[in-house]
Amino acid sequence: MNQGTLSKAKSKSQYVIVAEDGEYFLPAHQLPEELGRLVVQNGAISVGFEHEGKKVLNVWLAVSREPSPALEPSSKSGTAMSFRNPYNFVPVVKRSDIKPPLGDDEPAGHHILKRQLFTGCLLVSLEVVSPLLLVDPSRGRKDRSGHQFLPALKDAKNKPLLPATSIKGVIRSSFEAVTNSRLGVVEDRARFDESLLPAADPKRLSPAERVFGWANPNGKGAYRGQVRIHPGVVRGSLQVKDHPRDGVALAVLSGPKPHPPFYQDGGRARGRKAYPHQRLVGEGELALPAGEWQIRRRTNQNRSIQHWVRPTTVFEFQLRFMNLSRVELGALIWLLDRVGELGGYLRIGGGKPLGFGSTRSRIQWDSAKSRIRTGEDYRRKYESLSGEHAGETSDHRQSAETAFKEEIRKQYGHGRGFEEVSFIAAFLKSTQGYGDQLPTKYPSKRNWFDRLEYKSVPLQELSVDRGLPPELDAEA
Repeated sequence: MNQGTLSKAKSKSQYVIVAEDGEYFLPAHQLPEELGRLVVQNGAISVGFEHEGKKVLNVWLAVSREPSPALEPSSKSGTAMSFRNPYNFVPVVKRSDIKPPLGDDEPAGHHILKRQLFTGCLLVSLEVVSPLLLVDPSRGRKDRSGHQFLPALKDAKNKPLLPATSIKGVIRSSFEAVTNSRLGVVEDRARFDESLLPAADPKRLSPAERVFGWANPNGKGAYRGQVRIHPGVVRGSLQVKDHPRDGVALAVLSGPKPHPPFYQDGGRARGRKAYPHQRLVGEGELALPAGEWQIRRRTNQNRSIQHWVRPTTVFEFQLRFMNLSRVELGALIWLLDRVGELGGYLRIGGGKPLGFGSTRSRIQWDSAKSRIRTGEDYRRKYESLSGEHAGETSDHRQSAETAFKEEIRKQYGHGRGFEEVSFIAAFLKSTQGYGDQLPTKYPSKRNWFDRLEYKSVPLQELSVDRGLPPELDAEA
């Protein structure tokens, strides 16, 4: 993204953007009307823009931590205050030239343990870092206004249940993002490159489709994937916060707004939606989201929850896998172990826009349940009957993670390091959060989306997102 100062050119039919590398001219009819009005009012404004050579392809109002003069609210609005949107997007990259194992390929199958592929089990711990909302809508109730009261999802022993489907959902979506796989769910197919749409050929599946399963979007045909995930089981004591009587009313979760600069970039979808980790207040089991997550009013627009799983609670689950390539296994290990080591959190459960559901994932390598072997390792094990030639989990673990990072760098890096690849950098930032004091909340329709000044304001790239300009009094 480039930045510069937009003003009127000497020719009345043109505008000029002055940037560090020179001047860029564009015809007046190509400039968004609201930007033209801001130039008339202020003489010059800060903008972001894309170009090809000296041709300007797209231009928008720049967003910075410090509002530009064009964005300063009037005295009626009070003190200017920036904030950050609860969601952003992990970018996607066209995949048509990507080769296996990150490109499309035929899945390995389940009929035999293939000699050079990996089979085994990972015991994974999930430590709850911000309150975890596991609700059961089937047992909920509504009052006359339509407000929902939701109890916790519980198992046969009346303990909160972390379903395998919830765990698989977050791992699959994360795996899709860090391998730049085809999207599992697509709402607007026209805004994505064909190489990112769900596969139609069972012999040409992307990494996430091969590992987690695939269903033919055109009808008949499916593949069950190479992994099986067990439900989460509490390790140690379960810490549950019970909210008496009618529970706690959560803030309203905003619905999608018709604001193309948030969702599109040059007519294309921005990528995969992600909810970055949010700042917390309090420590240990008393940690809470720092934002405004609770309100008093109960309407049909919000919900009340009666229980949550406290921070410091630890769940464990098993992930069993069969016939994974070295790169596929490496991506799983990096996601489930290295990200947590780097200070990242995976988001699970409800209320993610409000800051709930951050968990720290680590693989329990010291457990006998965590084992990695190739088909060749198993052959040697059963031939010897002693298990002495079964292969070393630690060796496979290290080589797999290295292979994944090297393959990403080789096919997507273009001279950059692994963590500098666009979708890896954005995913890491999403898991780690921003570490500043900006509040996180949805922009209001009246004081933000309806403001003429913000009609062209996009979300910044997730990895460098510094926030949105302040809400302004609608009467200012």
